[in-house]
This record gives sequence, structure tokens and C-alpha cells, in this order.
Amino acid sequence: KAALAAAPTDGRALLAHGRALLASGAAEQALPVLERTWAAGPSAAVAASLGAARRLSGDVSAALAGLQAAKTQWPEDAAVRAQIAAARFDRAWAELASGRSARRSASDFNAALRATGLDPKSAARARYGAAVSALRLGDGAAARRHLGAMRGAAKAAGGLKAVLQRAPGDHLALLQARAAVLERKDDDALALLKGARTPKGSEGARLLRVAHQRQGEAAFKRGDLKGAEAAFKLADGADSTAWTRHHRAVVQALRGAVAAGVPAFNAGDHARCRALYADALNAVEESPALTPGERGVVAEALSETRTQDVTAAAWTLRHSMPMTSLSM
Repeated sequence: KAALAAAPTDGRALLAHGRALLASGAAEQALPVLERTWAAGPSAAVAASLGAARRLSGDVSAALAGLQAAKTQWPEDAAVRAQIAAARFDRAWAELASGRSARRSASDFNAALRATGLDPKSAARARYGAAVSALRLGDGAAARRHLGAMRGAAKAAGGLKAVLQRAPGDHLALLQARAAVLERKDDDALALLKGARTPKGSEGARLLRVAHQRQGEAAFKRGDLKGAEAAFKLADGADSTAWTRHHRAVVQALRGAVAAGVPAFNAGDHARCRALYADALNAVEESPALTPGERGVVAEALSETRTQDVTAAAWTLRHSMPMTSLSM
């Protein structure tokens, strides 16, 4: 403060003052100080501190814009790169509840995990976010990998509840079961769901139904009629017939689109393939059989394809389907 009083435009004194405010948790007070610092003389150190102040004050968009611009000037600066990763994590964490921007969220969380200096709590949250994003994109293997790594990170951060500040005891098991169903590892899914709360109409009940249904189909194919009958009874008892009808309609719509779209695409008619996929996804987007996250992925894909060529659009739409058609 004495140095600032003697030379109020001195960049080094302003930066030291701004950093001291940041370290004390006064990001909003640090922000105007660091903006004056930037005006006095831009540098990578100032850019990183200014980005941190904007991010911690809640303006993640402005933080990212400024940090990305700084990266073009100082591409190898570690502090700038670390703040970009932190800002991308903050953006993805804020978007996680909505279910939208799953692809961007997955990219943001993975960028945060690659960054150095991530604290244990943020690392565990990034693993959780990466797992949820992977599930919404239909990548069960990636989800299970992130969930497994999250356990270790969470121990260092005081446990799962301290990390997530919610999550009942069966929450992680439910996410792992979703990943197992996506990988068609139905025995694993059933074991994970055994102790979880799965009231009818819940996602856990839906996963139970899918896993039992597929076990029944497998038993029937190998000639085990008693085993098939038992599995189908368990599937019927796992969830309500109302949801089953909705789920069956989703699966039939998407199966029909894929059955007609793949040959069209392979024959070079990418426009027809895109149209078939878009029609099917528009038809099922609001189905009660879809979770909010699944609806978000479908809505994001339909929006994204408005600016894509037909080939890219066909792939985008196809990749949005796996999580919405678990028993395909």
C-alpha cells in the first residue's frame, strides 16, 4: 500500500496488491486493481492473475476470453495455461446440471485433469464431471475409468460427500451401473444396483429392467427357457409398464432410423441418412423414457447439426443415440 501511495500506476506494486487480495479471498476487490495493472503494462503474470480474479468473481466467460487471448501472446506460460484449465473446469461444472453441452463439458473436464497443480477436491470433481459427461455421450468405458479414479482422488479430498456436497450412498453405484449397462456388462450392473434404492420410475429401476431383459434374451438364445422366463419376470417387476412402453417406442424409432440410415449413408446418400436420424430424434426428444441428461445430448446434437454439412450432421446425430437406446 505504501508503494502504491507513492506510485499509484506502478505495475509491480499493483500486481503485488492484486495478488494479495486474491490470496485473501477478495477476488471482487482484486479485479479493478488487476485491471489497472493490465492497463499499466500487460504481461503473462498479470493475465493469469486477472483471469483468476474474473473467474473467482463469477465471470468465467470473460476470464476465458482474456486468458485465451493471453495464450496467443504467451503460449508456453504455465500460469496462463493453468488458469485456462481452471476456467474450463468452472464452466463445465456449472453446465453439468443442465445436461447440455456434453461434448464441450467432457473436453473441459479432461483439459482440467491434464493440467498441473489441480487440488484434490477439484481433481475428484473433474473425474465426476468427466464420468457424467461420458455417460451422456454413451461412452461407458470412459465413465467407468473416471469413476474408478474418482474414488482415489476423493479419499485425498475428505471423501465423496465432501467432494460432491450431496450424493447419497447409492449415487456412485448408480453412475457405475449406467456405465456397465452401456458396456453391456449386465451382471456388473445388477451387482451394483443390488443395494441401491430403485423405486419404480427411477433411473435405477430402468437400468434393472434393461439388464434383466437382456439377460433373458441371452438365455433364450442359448436355449435356457427357464432362465429366460425368470429374467423376464424380474424385468417386468423392476419397473412400470408405462415407462416400458415409452422406452420401447424410443428403441423402435431409433432402430428404424439406423436400419434405414446406415445403408443410405453407405450408398452415399448422406442427406437421407441425416434426415432419417433427425426425424427419429425429434420424435423421441421429449419422451418420458429419456433422462434430462439424455434429452440434453439429443437437443445439443439437433442444434449443432444446423450449421454442419450433411456428412458431419449424420455422424453427430448417430453419436447422440447410444445413451437413449440402451437395449439396442
